[in-house]
Amino acid sequence: DEILLALAELGELADRTVLLGQTKFFGDHLGWPDWLTHGTSFEGRPHSDIPNCITLRDDLLIHANIIDVGIADEMVALLAGEERLPGSPSTALVLMTEPTLGETLRRFSGKLVTDNPEMLTELMVQDGLLRFRVGYRVRLGKVGDYISTLVHIMLKQLIKAIAPGAMLELSLEIVPALSPLPPAIPGALDEEAETVSDTGS
Repeated sequence: DEILLALAELGELADRTVLLGQTKFFGDHLGWPDWLTHGTSFEGRPHSDIPNCITLRDDLLIHANIIDVGIADEMVALLAGEERLPGSPSTALVLMTEPTLGETLRRFSGKLVTDNPEMLTELMVQDGLLRFRVGYRVRLGKVGDYISTLVHIMLKQLIKAIAPGAMLELSLEIVPALSPLPPAIPGALDEEAETVSDTGS
């Protein structure tokens, strides 16, 4: 199974705790059926036992279970239909208070890596084109593709909420490892364009 191989390759990183976040949104919508936590440390336990922070291993296994039962597209559509900022209320507040859209996207990019230690991100704004690259420390296969699609939706929701009139084309690249983007040139989001690369610690 590709997710089990990926977890083995992640090693100790798989045991790092992450916010339940988007996983809770999907779990609450589905009513936390037994299959959703199959293989996790919470298997067979009531969803009320699941804390706000879980291991990366459990989080990725829940995403894998969603894919295995064939409802990944349904979850993507569910998220796309939400009219809200991505993340928790406290995260949304922070994102809303950044002075420019560029700074907001910088913060969002960094928070993705903080909350998803398996992930690598790189952001560049260039001539009204937002290029956002998502990579992973190991090959996550279908789970990586699924998570990247969710990130793409959250980016669009964020831009719509912060700058609904922004004339931006959004490009999302999913790459096995990140190579440097070309240098930024002046863009429309800030007084100067920004290139941001977040690789975690």
